Amino acid sequence: MPQPTPEQRSEAYAALNLYEAVLRMRFAYVNRITAITEIDNLYVHLGLRDALKQQLASIAPYLKSKPSKKLLPETIAGMTNKQDWNLQTYFGEIKTYAKNIKAHSATIDPRVQSLIDDAEVVLNGGRVKREILLAESEVGNYSYETKSLTINQTPITFGGNQEDYFLWVMFKQRLGVSISWDVLYDEINDEFGDTQVFRGGLESMRQAKHRVNRTIKTEAGTKDDLFTYKLRGFKRNFGPEIT
Repeated sequence: MPQPTPEQRSEAYAALNLYEAVLRMRFAYVNRITAITEIDNLYVHLGLRDALKQQLASIAPYLKSKPSKKLLPETIAGMTNKQDWNLQTYFGEIKTYAKNIKAHSATIDPRVQSLIDDAEVVLNGGRVKREILLAESEVGNYSYETKSLTINQTPITFGGNQEDYFLWVMFKQRLGVSISWDVLYDEINDEFGDTQVFRGGLESMRQAKHRVNRTIKTEAGTKDDLFTYKLRGFKRNFGPEIT
């Protein structure tokens, strides 16, 4: 075997650590040690899965057997028992290659190391937050029953009747379409018969919008406004389309 380059050692060590993190996150999910929302937020939305795919592709030419294209699941939550078994089995291939080229002394790319460090945070019960773009995120529907919506599989809960009614009515409107505040007010009143919740009229609805946006920015880690206001109308900028 030709002498491995520093880049090969680095890629192998990165693949080994990322792969091990995936196995540990699967174990933590199955045994209910760590919330799946935090695990899949890191695995899917913050890029750990894609980073591991890239590292595996880099070292694949040097491995005894090539990894299957379906080796990595789309989500940890959706991993089947067969995928789990295949992952466990193939880990030995990665370990053997890393050992043979003495990869354990290699330096890992800082971006990959950051993901490995994030995995430790999640596995120890913490939350990983990075600034995200809502346009690139999975924004779910608002649940009136749980008073929450999910962004990248992380639930965000809201308090207060004004926020609750505002979210309920805005997720019933077409995406990207501005709706006059009085139309929204009438829809809320027709559904709930509560004329007092927005007794301040337009201004109280604007304040509810500000509080909702502020909560989303804090909890999801974004600078984007899910809702915007202009010319006495409110618009939802992200999330599912209403058909």
